Amino acid sequence: MRSLVNLILFQSGWWGTVLLVESQSSLMAFSLSISLGLIHLILFSFPGETEFVLKTSLMGYLADMLLHKSGMITFLPQVETLPPPWLFGIWFLLSCTLLHSMRWLFEKRILGLVASAIIGPLTYFLVAQKYSFISYPSTIFPTLLFQGLIWGILVFLFSKLAPKATSMIDLKHKHILLTGASRGIGLALARELASRNVTLHLVGRSITDEHVAELKKLGAQDVRIHQSDLSNTQELDQLVGHLKTFPIEVLINNAGQLTGGLLEEQSVDEIEKMLNLNVNALIRLTRLMLPQMLKAQRGVIINNSSVSGKMFFPCASTYAASKAAVAAFTHSLAQELRGTGVSAHLMITPGVKTKMFDDISTLYGGHLDLSFMSSITASSWAKTVVSQVEQGRDVIWPHGTTYFGVKFAYYFPVLFEKMVATKFKR
Repeated sequence: MRSLVNLILFQSGWWGTVLLVESQSSLMAFSLSISLGLIHLILFSFPGETEFVLKTSLMGYLADMLLHKSGMITFLPQVETLPPPWLFGIWFLLSCTLLHSMRWLFEKRILGLVASAIIGPLTYFLVAQKYSFISYPSTIFPTLLFQGLIWGILVFLFSKLAPKATSMIDLKHKHILLTGASRGIGLALARELASRNVTLHLVGRSITDEHVAELKKLGAQDVRIHQSDLSNTQELDQLVGHLKTFPIEVLINNAGQLTGGLLEEQSVDEIEKMLNLNVNALIRLTRLMLPQMLKAQRGVIINNSSVSGKMFFPCASTYAASKAAVAAFTHSLAQELRGTGVSAHLMITPGVKTKMFDDISTLYGGHLDLSFMSSITASSWAKTVVSQVEQGRDVIWPHGTTYFGVKFAYYFPVLFEKMVATKFKR
């Protein structure tokens, strides 16, 4: 079904663009191809692919424009006089519908450069001739060689900009320290990790014997419970001192607290408690656990941020500030740790159906229309997190429309703010 929808989007986009360009409706052709490409991204995209599509679209567009300026190819008369947006639209649609084969070119490096230099120009030559957009001179072979050279250079340059995964991470049989493990996302992560036959060190206030029995049944080699107030410096030092007897190789800073509402209506004490837990405790625990990881030259640190740390909504000022701080801390730490054997990973957590998610209505609902909000199950998010960490992904993004929304807020902040303003009232 996916392939069928992909084919329908691709063919309808191509033929629609052909008809519109030949009737000199350049702007309409651009709008059609971009719209169909966006539909494809919303339906089929995975984390990190929006940037990839934009880069490959720009790569193809620049290659054609350079060839056109050099006289190696010419646009047909009905196209020649038109401005070039339609051409970028075509490449955007092409990049969306051929996403996975295009990604292969990036990931295979040298082999991808060779393949792109041969397959790309040849395929595009055949497509261009079929759809009559571009005419090639009689000396086609040197033109295709030159086009292949341009493609190879562009693939190389854009591959340097593409987000990279670190090496694959094996979580099996590891000692894992997980905070906020009593419920919600923390408990779901514990369940997902248990199947990797790990030893779980869980920090939480209400972890029951039933939870321990369940996790062992799911495959955990051992489950150890640690009662600690993470916002209390003395208790945090005691926790780390006790954990030094264990080879902790994975730290998941998941514990968090929600605040919200108009800033002047929020409790100062609640704000300070939230910041202590969400930011200060996370940084302190990471700082205390890091030396033994560096000494062992192996370790994984996973910090729980949120879409609120990337998308800035009214009524979320203090909570968003804490999650943006976690994101900044993790990105900076990841750079410090390159080459040490220790890696830092960031969770951009979407709406997850937990008690904290339910509390959003109480804290935000009086001033913000929340009808746009959606949520996924904690188990679904836990599977995504563990899977992407095992793949070595530095940033664990949410799927689908939430991912698209985060990127929209990043690339079009003014438009995003105007849209959000329609949902807010004091």
